[in-house]
Amino acid sequence: PVDVESEDINNADTVTTQDLVVNGTATGVNQVLQGCRVFLTSKQSISSGTSSVVQFDGVTYDSDNNYDTTNHEWVCPQTGIYIARGQISFVGGGADDVRQARISNGTNTNPAGEGAENSKLNSGSFVKLGVTTVNLYSQGDPINLQARNGSNADELQAGDGASRTTFEVVFLGSV
Repeated sequence: PVDVESEDINNADTVTTQDLVVNGTATGVNQVLQGCRVFLTSKQSISSGTSSVVQFDGVTYDSDNNYDTTNHEWVCPQTGIYIARGQISFVGGGADDVRQARISNGTNTNPAGEGAENSKLNSGSFVKLGVTTVNLYSQGDPINLQARNGSNADELQAGDGASRTTFEVVFLGSV
């Protein structure tokens, strides 16, 4: 680490690609972030009335290989605060269907104190739902994204674009 006095912090040459220590305290300026962004490589069909884990099998990045493409979940490498963000693009179903996007901790579709949900009643067959949560997770906890159409079978759009079905997790830090 580079050891500098606090008055030197504004000097752009002082903060480079190294960790910064200010008056003996590590600041974590260049803390290595852990995280992933995953997507569907082909459309996924879901059944009517049941929550389905989105089966992400394409990886844009996965910093430490913590995304499990077999069980379709992020496994927390350490205890701390994480932000998880999912986006589901439903491209099937019918009009007046209630669709849901849910961030969950493994197989529990209604986790207590963790996760998030977004629901929408829409008038067409295409709808995009986003859901985000910031939570404390323990080392080894799984986090996944689930989709549900309460009225009809549906399909989830594939690809890694802005209007596709994607999932991101970032470790923010220890508590």
